[in-house]
Amino acid sequence: MNRIRLWQPMSPFWADDVDDDMWKRWEDNFAENEMDLYETDDQVIVEIKCPGFRPEDLDVTLEDKVLSIKGEIKEEIEEKKEKKQYYRREIKRKSFARSVTLPVSVKTEEVETEYSNGMLKLIMNKVEEEKPKQIRINVK
Repeated sequence: MNRIRLWQPMSPFWADDVDDDMWKRWEDNFAENEMDLYETDDQVIVEIKCPGFRPEDLDVTLEDKVLSIKGEIKEEIEEKKEKKQYYRREIKRKSFARSVTLPVSVKTEEVETEYSNGMLKLIMNKVEEEKPKQIRINVK
């Protein structure tokens, strides 16, 4: 019997034998780190969920108009007398990476950050665009 499967936007790039568990993990990565990007008259603002991450676990870079936010938790646990053979270890290791192209240029040296309750907020001032200048033609 044929199995009904939801359309996956990356499916043309993956073999048909990719299991549903892999798709779920891929979707969960983005669902957990949902992002809002919006602008006001003077600023571009990005808000992203980073549950379980501390500010020192996050790396934010801005190059040209591409904003990249990465988070990684690697908590090393000292094993005492017990030797454990892990078959899957996810609780103390976690990572994500998101990149987005900003709609306008921003002043990279004036980025403000706020971090509270697992929510990272970046406030970036827009670069003022040069207005067209009328040039007079002198007649000799």
